[in-house]
Amino acid sequence: MVDIETASMVVSYDNLDSQSQSFWVKKSKRLSKNNNNGHDEKYLSQLYDDKAAIFAEFGKIICISVGIFEVSEQVDSLRIKSYHSDDEYELLTAFAELLQSHFYDKYHHTIAGHNLKEFDIPFICRRMIINKIKLPNLLRIHGARPWQVPHLMDTLELWKFGDYKNYSSLDLLCSILGVPSPKDKMDGSQVSRAYWEGKIEEIKSYCEKDVLATARVMLRLLGREYLADEAVVFL
Repeated sequence: MVDIETASMVVSYDNLDSQSQSFWVKKSKRLSKNNNNGHDEKYLSQLYDDKAAIFAEFGKIICISVGIFEVSEQVDSLRIKSYHSDDEYELLTAFAELLQSHFYDKYHHTIAGHNLKEFDIPFICRRMIINKIKLPNLLRIHGARPWQVPHLMDTLELWKFGDYKNYSSLDLLCSILGVPSPKDKMDGSQVSRAYWEGKIEEIKSYCEKDVLATARVMLRLLGREYLADEAVVFL
């Protein structure tokens, strides 16, 4: 299981250099949907606060939480470990080394998550390229077709059952499947601001809750037993 948390590259639009500001203006035109305020400084600043963290070109990874299943006939335990730092290169390097050292074979190892294929994996890969980090085997998926990435399991995709117009948030799935929600004290829209307020430990805790909730949702979707609290170990 993998989940990431991201923040804007700098604290505000005003802190961007002039070139980055010009690129953000161009991005805002596509995001504003013909909004006439597309060039307004206040609008650009608010849009940056709200959206910059979800784009790998304007945001950075501040936490990666990993859940590792210990499996026999039933799931015995889930070990959760986090990499969180102000230094993105450091945490991405540590994550890449984990994958390359222990989870390197797409025929025997699986990376799972919620909306993993549309967000977490592409974001991780792009930020690794930007940071000049060699992609581990499981992330070398440039131009891959869906059937060429059997090692990526997405709970959102499992829930769709082929209905590709459907989107369901992790929080919604937790609610209808009877899984405790990870959104008790924070949600994704608050992470970037919390990071710039120095709340990295709270973000780490939130990210780990996301991993645990996603693991429990995945087990429900696969018809497996519920993962009890005592079966979870935080490293």
